[in-house]
Amino acid sequence: MREHFLHALAELEGQIRDMGNRVSLAVRDALWSLERNEPIFARQIIANDNVIDELRYQIETNALSVITRQQPMARDLRVVSMFLELASELERIGDYAEGIAELVIRCIELPALEQPPQIKTMALKAQAMLRDALDALHERDPQAAERLEHSDDEIDGLYREVLAWTFATMRSQPDYVERAMYYLWIAHNLERIADRTINIGERTSFIATGIIDKHRLRKDEADKPQA
Repeated sequence: MREHFLHALAELEGQIRDMGNRVSLAVRDALWSLERNEPIFARQIIANDNVIDELRYQIETNALSVITRQQPMARDLRVVSMFLELASELERIGDYAEGIAELVIRCIELPALEQPPQIKTMALKAQAMLRDALDALHERDPQAAERLEHSDDEIDGLYREVLAWTFATMRSQPDYVERAMYYLWIAHNLERIADRTINIGERTSFIATGIIDKHRLRKDEADKPQA
């Protein structure tokens, strides 16, 4: 019985890794389409989001099957329940990548406006945070959340700079109000990707130690990806 459970758990973790890799690629590709103003690529990202959604559904179905059939004990149940949470976090990150791709498409028909340099920095940092979070999950690194929080503070600061840039641009260049607002929404999506990586790190810590810092978890705030 124990051997069957461990096999099912390994399959679940493999699905989480697959989903994490797909989400990481979606974020990378969305930012690539933004940098090159490439609508065809952006449309492909939007179309592929259904694959990520389906992976979450498969993980949830398999996790619930493990719980009902194997009836895991406390520590094992903790791991399975965290896999459910991780699938949710990854699916949301995929949604933010899709939101960025949709904004790239919206920008195509608008007057050209150079994006604030902070967005590029935010993009690089958010991608690095996601890679770090996924590596931490694989290695069961309990220190990941604390490490990621420092990077998130930097992204929050950059987001505030983009917000100030947006208001200044709207006042000084009224013809570019819509595109400036879209850049702000892109920055918002990047900021939320960073928040979700902290949640991945915190849940990884819970898998490793059984302790979770609820004050560190980023809440949904009932927000949707900006697009």
